Amino acid sequence: MHSSGYLWGLDDSGCPRRLNASSDPQGDDYLDWINEAIFDGDHRPIRIQKIVATREHVMALDKHGYCYLYVCTSHTAIRFIVSTFENQRWYPGIGWSARTLPTDRSSFSDESGFLTQPRESFKLPSDGWKWEQPWMIDLNEQLYDKEGWQYSFNFEVNAHFRNAPTMTSFVRRRRWLRSRRYTALCRWIQVNVACSSQLFVDMCAGGFDVDADSSSELYSLFALSRDGDLYWRKGIRKNSPEGTEWQLIEPIPDDSGGITLSFVFVCCLIESAEKAES
Repeated sequence: MHSSGYLWGLDDSGCPRRLNASSDPQGDDYLDWINEAIFDGDHRPIRIQKIVATREHVMALDKHGYCYLYVCTSHTAIRFIVSTFENQRWYPGIGWSARTLPTDRSSFSDESGFLTQPRESFKLPSDGWKWEQPWMIDLNEQLYDKEGWQYSFNFEVNAHFRNAPTMTSFVRRRRWLRSRRYTALCRWIQVNVACSSQLFVDMCAGGFDVDADSSSELYSLFALSRDGDLYWRKGIRKNSPEGTEWQLIEPIPDDSGGITLSFVFVCCLIESAEKAES
């Protein structure tokens, strides 16, 4: 398996090893396989049964069904900004209050207002991340006033918000931001699972030739569970290397209600627009 100038493999004991595959090797040690063992909490080596390398990441699967991520060194810092909106309503004789109406969005929500998300609900996805700063108010003067507020008549889905209040401004909102940075370069991080059904026996990756930017998937990672269910790792991006969650793929229908898969095989036929034109 190849990743960022390295070849990856497993030795007989299930230990991942990395070989410098640079076209311009320096020194005599570039042919040495480097031990990249994964250890548990007691510092005992974990036996890996499969390893999948992409251009920038390496995924490993142990015998118990857990996945691990290795992100290669990058010249660009990996950052992710989370945000939530603080919402308030104006009441005669009281003024602005975080106590909104039952039909309004909650006092903290996403931009649409459908999802309640107080600031304390945001957690680091793994120990590979560190918060870079406390929560800060977005003070973009083109969108918000000096305190970060936007004003509107109500909280309807298509409500128009402006950066200054008017006589008909009865609701307001402001955006809170917090940045986290990925700090686990060149070391293994266990990918979190939501339940025991997300323990796997096989995995594969593809789609590396698709042109990707910061807002699109870098590649597709699939995993096969012990129950024969196929999962896709959602949200693998440059600023989110481990993705966001495992998403179950609907089973292939047959007369009995579904086909159980015994292996995973992904054939990627998508090419970039540039390659298609050539």
